[in-house]
Amino acid sequence: MIGKVFNAETVILVIVSLAIGLVGFFSHYNTPSATQISYQQTPEMGEFVVVSFPPSTSEQEALKSFSLSPAVDGELQWLEKYHELIFIPKEGFDPSISYTATVKPSSLFAQLISDDNQNTFQPKKLPAKFNAQIPGDPVIYYITEAGLKRPTTLEIFLSYTDNKEEDIRLLDRLDLDLYPDNNLVRLEQQPDVYQIKNNTKHLIQNAETFNALGFDWSTVAPVNQFEFDSYSNGEDISLSALPHQQASQGKFIDINLQSMELTMWESGQVVGKVPVAGTGNPKTSPTRKGFFTILSKEENHLSSLSRVWMPWSMRYSGDYYIHGWPYWPNGSKLTSKYSSGCVRLFDNDMEKVYQFGDVGTPVIVR
Repeated sequence: MIGKVFNAETVILVIVSLAIGLVGFFSHYNTPSATQISYQQTPEMGEFVVVSFPPSTSEQEALKSFSLSPAVDGELQWLEKYHELIFIPKEGFDPSISYTATVKPSSLFAQLISDDNQNTFQPKKLPAKFNAQIPGDPVIYYITEAGLKRPTTLEIFLSYTDNKEEDIRLLDRLDLDLYPDNNLVRLEQQPDVYQIKNNTKHLIQNAETFNALGFDWSTVAPVNQFEFDSYSNGEDISLSALPHQQASQGKFIDINLQSMELTMWESGQVVGKVPVAGTGNPKTSPTRKGFFTILSKEENHLSSLSRVWMPWSMRYSGDYYIHGWPYWPNGSKLTSKYSSGCVRLFDNDMEKVYQFGDVGTPVIVR
């Protein structure tokens, strides 16, 4: 009789132990606490929501568990290599609306022991008018009122009386790269505008030249005398020095954001025109206007930020590219309408532009 009682107690203990073990197993691997939900932006893909799942999650489980409220027209992509589910809105998120991304537990048992995992976000323009730094990097970046970044030294930073080192925000490289470069400045209380290239300032001679370059007056940042004097003096920029007037001497690429057309010029002649297929979202991350040059070329560039391939890529400023239509590792093309600043072309058209342009070819975005 004593033996039977002992055996019964043992069975009960085993059952309890198994139950505790199962709870621990599902809590660690299959509950929302093991997932991460975030809202992100990248120059080539625009806005998206990414959910990182534990390795044990299957594509079917991930797709079934995700929901977004209010609902938005878009696509879901499962990246098996990274165990990530990505949602990309077709026409971007509305900055006046708050959205909630939800991931439900993947099993009935997990649902009994865990709540849903949620992340509520409201898309908006990137914050501006602050100083930032990448951890371990001595360069301090001023993020201007127009949402552009300008690198400065600690000495320049401290020359502005209101600046304090403790107010510098730490950003990672991915967030910093979302800000295009600030290359237009003027001395405080003075009207003359200068373009900064390689730490050298070039006076833009007049408004006609400024407008011909396709620049935006709202992107001109005021600087104090100390920073102004830190830049060496370069040649003035005049109408006669613009690619339009120097077309007989070489190539340039003209991107007109109003007509959504890219024109290739060589030796004073138009050698080709192609439609622009997509640009930055005008509500949150418009494509920046200005005068640039092709910095690098790559027949097919894999974005480490977005996990997408960008055919016939030509980088012209920071992490901003002219490129063909992005596609996923499985070969399917991105369906979103906007980027976060890159210029998209249809693949066949982009191949022609890629073959035409060289590293150093001037680019005007206007």
